[in-house]
Parts: sequence; C-alpha cells; structure tokens
Amino acid sequence: MNKFIVPVALLLVAIFAGVGVWWVLYDPTPRPLPENAAQGNQTVPPRPERKPLELSERDFNPAALSPDPVSSERPKRFSAEQPPARVVASGRVVDAVGLAVADARVVFVGESALNGLTGTAYTDGTGRYMLVAYSAARTGTLQGQFAATAWAGTADGRVGYVAQVQLPSAETVELPDIALGSGGGIEGRVVAQDGTPVTGVRVSARSLTHVKTVVTNIRNPQVQDQLLTRSVWTDETGRFVFSGLPSTKYHLNVDQCFFGADRGGIDVEVPAAGNAWAEVPLLAEHWVRGVLRDSEGQPVPGAVVNLLQTGKPVPAGVQPPANPNELRAEDVRATGHVEADTDVASRVARSRLRGMGGAQCLTDGEGRFWFFGVRATEHALVARLAGSESRLDGVQPGQPDYTLTVTADTVVSGLVRDGETGQPLTRYDLRLVMAGEDKVSPFDRVADDRPFATHLGGEFRLINPAAGPLKLRVAAPGYAPALVDVGTIATGDRKRDLEVRLKPLCNLDLVLLHEGRRLDLEPALLLFDKSLAYEAASDDRGTVRLPQVAPTAYTVRVILRDGTRLKADLNVPAKGKAALEVALQPE
Repeated sequence: MNKFIVPVALLLVAIFAGVGVWWVLYDPTPRPLPENAAQGNQTVPPRPERKPLELSERDFNPAALSPDPVSSERPKRFSAEQPPARVVASGRVVDAVGLAVADARVVFVGESALNGLTGTAYTDGTGRYMLVAYSAARTGTLQGQFAATAWAGTADGRVGYVAQVQLPSAETVELPDIALGSGGGIEGRVVAQDGTPVTGVRVSARSLTHVKTVVTNIRNPQVQDQLLTRSVWTDETGRFVFSGLPSTKYHLNVDQCFFGADRGGIDVEVPAAGNAWAEVPLLAEHWVRGVLRDSEGQPVPGAVVNLLQTGKPVPAGVQPPANPNELRAEDVRATGHVEADTDVASRVARSRLRGMGGAQCLTDGEGRFWFFGVRATEHALVARLAGSESRLDGVQPGQPDYTLTVTADTVVSGLVRDGETGQPLTRYDLRLVMAGEDKVSPFDRVADDRPFATHLGGEFRLINPAAGPLKLRVAAPGYAPALVDVGTIATGDRKRDLEVRLKPLCNLDLVLLHEGRRLDLEPALLLFDKSLAYEAASDDRGTVRLPQVAPTAYTVRVILRDGTRLKADLNVPAKGKAALEVALQPE
C-alpha cells in the first residue's frame, strides 16, 4: 500500500504546479488581430506576372484555318475475273399527275439478297428506263428474297422514290412507277448594314425536315433520308439563286465576311412551284476590320491575321485604363474573351489563342480581315509572312479600318484559267505542296461545298515563300486539281506571269462496241493504274453515262454475261462534255 502513496503524491504535486503557472501567466485582455485576419482573409503571396503570349509559326499557318478541299480516295484494286452478279430493272418515272418525265436520273439500290448491287439510268422520252444493277465484288447466282429502293430526280429539283420494294427472284424485274413531287427554289440578295450588296459570299440552305435524296458517289450510290444542304455564292449584285429544291422549309445562313455576320439566319418556305424570295441583311457590331498589304501596296490574300487582347475587358460605358495590364488566363475565365465567329466557312477559326482572348482570321481575295463581337478593350493585330511581321497595338473595336503592311521580299504571281475555254477562274484554292506530293490522280477529288477564296480576275500572288524548290497545287470545284512546278526560288526573286490551266471534269457518254454492235446492259469499269476509278453500266442503247470524270488515260474493262473479258484504252479529254465510242477487244 505504502509503495503507491509516493508516486500518487508526486503526480498531484505536478498537476497543482502546472495550474499555478498557468494562473500566473494568463492575460485575459483580448489581443488585436491583424487587419487581413479581421476581414476573414489569409495572407496571399502576390500573383506572379504572366509573360505576354508568344506567337509561333503555327499561329500563322493558313492551312490550319482553311480546310483542304482535296481528298484522296483509297484506290480499289480490281481483281474480278468472273461476270459480276447482276439484275436488270426497269420501270417508269412520272410527274404528280401521271405524265411521263424524260431525262430523269434513276438510282437503284439493292436490299436483302440484292445488297451491294447498285445501278443508274436515265429515262427516255416516254419516261421509261432500263438499268443493270450489279456489284463488281459479287459473282455467281443471286439467291434469296429480292428487295430494292429506287430514287429519281430531275435537274429542276423534282424528286421521288419507291422504298423497300419486294421483287420477284428473277434476272429481270419491273419496279412500280416513281412519282416525282414538286420542287422550287429560293432567290434573294445579301446586303450589308448600309444596304450595299455583298458579292462573292457563300449562302447555305439546310432543310428543316428530312428529304429523300441520293448520295452522289457514282461507285456506290446510296439513297438516304436526311437533311438536305446546298450552297451557292452571291454574284456581283449580291443576288443568289437556289434551284431544284424539294418543297419544304429551309434555314438560310450567310458566311461571316468583311461586311458583317447574319443575325442567326432566316427560315424560308420553298413553294411547290416557283421561287421564294429572301433578303438576308448582315449586321456589323463591335468590329475590328482592315486590310493586309505588302510593301508594294498590293493586297495579301490567304494570310493569317491574329487579334490579341492586350487590355483587360471593361464593362460597357467604361473607358479602358490608361495602362492596361497584360491579360491573364484567370482574367479570361472571369470576364470572357473575344467572341468572334468560329464557322469554318467564314474562315475565322477557334485556336489556342482563344484561351488568352485572341482570335484568327484568314484574309480574303482582297487582303481584308475582320473580327466581330470584339470586347471593349485594347488589342493588337499581328500578321507574319516568312519572318516579315507587322504588328499594330492600341487597336479598339468600332474604329475605321486598320492597315497592316508586310515586306514583300519574294513574290510569285500568276493567273488561273479554264483549260477548255481559256477564261479566268476566280474561285479556287491555292496552297504549297507538301514534301513527297509530286502528282495528282483521278482519286484526288475536289469537294464543291467547301469555301474557295475569290481571286479578282483569276490572279494570285504568293508572298515570301520559303527559298528552295517550290510546287503549288491549285484546286477548284468542277476541275481536276493541278500541280505547278515553279522551280527553285531564292530570296528576292520575282516570278510573275505564271499561267495555270485547270482541266474541267468531263461528263462522259461512252458507247460500248464489240464486233460492230453495241453492248447494252453491261457493266463498264474504268481502271487507272490497275485500280477502279469509275464504273457504271450501259443502258438499253449501249451508252454509259459517267459524270465528272477526271481527264486522263484509262483502261476500260467489260466482263460479258458469258464470261468473255474485253478491254480498250480510253483517253478522256479535258472538256466539260464528250461523247466517245469505245471499240472493245478480247483480252
């Protein structure tokens, strides 16, 4: 018992000693708090200054803002040695009251046991057609339930179809009549805010309901129920015309341009017959606009102009600070950034500069650039061409047009013409050729719905290309792309008066002949370098109609129903339309 008394006594002494010390040192007077602590804040280290955004060469790359209109299809090697599987289909195309429709295009798409078989034909004067639907990838006898969808359309926009028709399992089938609905169009005008007509701007029409249409890929046509989109360009009076539209409601949009942007577009109801009228006004608000010129005073088209926000955005009605600070990413998140249009067709692209309140624009054919919806603060405009940079600070929205000037050390200029007529072409795409691209082929297709720069008088002017071997590629809708070997360029060179002649795609009618007689209802294949480039079948008059064929040399191959293999050489001319006879010989 006594052995526990001493430790307990020592513990109690220690506790009372601690309480006594606390009582002596305790001061009940409240201590003042630091000012920032009284406000509920903590001491925050100063935010490090962010360096101004440094632009790199990629910020001045036109290809990043202008999508390439040329796409290269993968060639399909031809290896079939047996007659392709086929079925002969016939029928009639009539209008809404049952009268025959001549020269209507008919597209047949097989289903069920006919899956993969396609064919095209045109109606005669009595509205009748006969086509062979086939597949070069299928041979042998077709077995199973036959079914198909057939679509017909005319140049004035009337369309009709019969869908998922059940057919007898036979070599020859008759389809129900295809009745065409009515069609119309839209005509109108695009005007600037002051009423001035806007020329050379793209107008797009998109149907607000699904319509039955054909996907115009000649090697694999498809009939689809989809929203229809068409594009046209305004003429010198600002007018535009859409023709051949199925009757329904459409939404019109105009690409942003130097004169402004549309107010979200307008809706137009296309009547059953005739054209609807639409005037589309452009609105220009909070703009920064101008012209990029070279040291010779000439406009510079197809160059990138960067708009950089260098001052903090200020509320409406408040003047910008006298010495604006460099914009930081945190400020952008709090206040927003330049709201320039980002539609690809207007060529104002979203980029990494957006995160710092910037935007980009590709100059048009007159060297003009534009930005709309720009916040009230100071900006800088920057353009750079192969080391020659032009920068303008203190830029404010809503001011008169600005001018940027770059030094033209090296100049390559010329003219683009139609290879058949010799007339200048004003809408085309011009760009430098990548290393290793040394030829074009029929598999290089030009998309006709992409934006193409407008070149006044067909002329082009390339400023400060890199020294060394130079090749250009020129592409325009309705033409085969062309490569231009300019030669070796040195700094300071002036190469002028180059002439480029683009070869028009050919709407080709081929008459297939063998031993003096026409071959009707036979598939014909056009091979380029042993790969399948185009294909279609002859009609009941032995004529193959092939639209938009690239002019070059081909081999025509036909495998008859009895297995006989025929071939012939064919040179497609650089003409918009041609009719040729092809004398086929056994291989």
